Amino acid sequence: MYENSAAAYDLLHGARGKDYGREAERVLARIRRLRPEARSVLDVACGTGLHLAAFLHLGLDVEGVELVPAMIAEARKRAPEVPIHAGDMRTFRLDRRFDASCACSAPSAT
Repeated sequence: MYENSAAAYDLLHGARGKDYGREAERVLARIRRLRPEARSVLDVACGTGLHLAAFLHLGLDVEGVELVPAMIAEARKRAPEVPIHAGDMRTFRLDRRFDASCACSAPSAT
């Protein structure tokens, strides 16, 4: 759906009131309840990188995985210091392990 317009993705979720910063804080709180020492997070299906930027702002060591090239390009512009890997969430393999992973791309239930 977003192969041709990553901007449409952000507009759609923005119109629905999605707050990426608040969601990242909530995800981190859940992670810390289970693993207080967690420092690294893999964002699976990272979209245009808004959660990646929020996780980075929270001080996490973060990387992303995304399938759609237009989304990867936007995420790399938004968070150039974050490694973003092209891959399918069902089959990707990375050479490192993370303390936690998340798939935060779904719209908020508000």
